[in-house]
Amino acid sequence: MSLTYKPLRFFSIAFLITWITWFLAAWESEKGSSEVVVGSWLGLGLLGPLIAALMMIYAFGNSPLRRDFANKLINPKLIKLAYVPFILFFMPVVIVISILLSLPLGQSIEQLGLTAEFSITDSGSIMNWVIPFLAPALEELGWSGYGIDSLRRRFKLLPATLFFGALWAVWHLPLFFVKDYYHYNLLQDNIVYAVNFFVSVIPLTVITNWLYYRTNRSMIAAILFHAIVVVCSEAFLITDFTKCVETVVLSIIAVVLIMKSDLFRKAQNDTPQLGSSAQQIHG
Repeated sequence: MSLTYKPLRFFSIAFLITWITWFLAAWESEKGSSEVVVGSWLGLGLLGPLIAALMMIYAFGNSPLRRDFANKLINPKLIKLAYVPFILFFMPVVIVISILLSLPLGQSIEQLGLTAEFSITDSGSIMNWVIPFLAPALEELGWSGYGIDSLRRRFKLLPATLFFGALWAVWHLPLFFVKDYYHYNLLQDNIVYAVNFFVSVIPLTVITNWLYYRTNRSMIAAILFHAIVVVCSEAFLITDFTKCVETVVLSIIAVVLIMKSDLFRKAQNDTPQLGSSAQQIHG
């Protein structure tokens, strides 16, 4: 029995759940509702990719798809030890390099310091501590659990990655309307910084997907890498200007991976699979 993917249905469900709840969060924030109310809607929105993946795997999927999901999630042997240092240290190194490159451009060396607390929202709530760790896990359970592979079955890795990167960037759109949220503040400070956020998602997606397939599609690797990216971005005193420099650094690394890695030259439908039947893709 083959693995059956329905990418159109998956992304439609994920976007519908997330956008409805996040736009409700934006509406509540504009009304001046309590942080608990706004945070609750935001938390529900984070579940969008996971709920969509679970529906596609357990409600509409087949047993090989369920076994594959479980294997990607709980099998630590998928991760080659050679990639562990990359998972742990890639983003801290990129941030330090970006800060050093920003110094001749007028930015401060104090960016190398660490923040006293995370600042996803302005209010200093518990959400500032929960989101950097919880959000990557919830997202990757959906994206790596189903979404990326569903596109990979239809396209070669590079177009699948770029398409997913664009979808992932747009998926965050409602957050720019949630008052006092990080993305909202970016837009209020400088539209260039908001645009940079969308642009930065593309090279980061290239790097993340490269790691995902290099670690035999390990969701553990994807979750850890994603979490470290978010935590490091919040932990360092990096300015929004330097984050633009960081996007350039990430883009250079992504281009090198595309040019040098054999993963991006392979044909479609060559990812690990269960069973001997041909893969099926449906909208």
